Amino acid sequence: MRQLKPAEEMPGSYGLPILGETLEIFRDLYLFVWRRFQQHGSVFKTSVMGRKRAYLIGPDANRLILVEQAEHMSSRIGWYFLESTFGNNILLQEGEEHRLTRRLMYPAFHGKAIATYFDTIQNIVQDFLKDWGQRTIPLNSSFRQLTLMVATRLFLGSQNKSEVEQTSQ
Repeated sequence: MRQLKPAEEMPGSYGLPILGETLEIFRDLYLFVWRRFQQHGSVFKTSVMGRKRAYLIGPDANRLILVEQAEHMSSRIGWYFLESTFGNNILLQEGEEHRLTRRLMYPAFHGKAIATYFDTIQNIVQDFLKDWGQRTIPLNSSFRQLTLMVATRLFLGSQNKSEVEQTSQ
């Protein structure tokens, strides 16, 4: 198993004190990443506004992070700002909790299962859009309701609106 190098041994630069490489990143993030990738490969360090960061790019870096060194990584640190909106979802879970949730969810998101969802989702969306007409639509609540309808039908087997409304409560 490959080991991640300590930050100080990673290729790359922290740039200027405090400012780091912030100006170059804000000027053109994609060009910055491309140049560093060409210069240092798929793993390199930088600093933005005094915060040290590592970039890991490509399949080898993803395998290193998601498989080989997963127990040393934290999704919660990188995505903490989502917790207030989405709660403790699978994206923020780590370790055994993440493995258990993933194992529970896997059958519902396996390729064969998803292939059977398309017709159901298409029918639900078409029925949902029939009610829209030419009036003003509150998109946020409408999309939330549509998502709930799809999830209730696919994952709970509910077929009618009253069951969907009861589930939403």
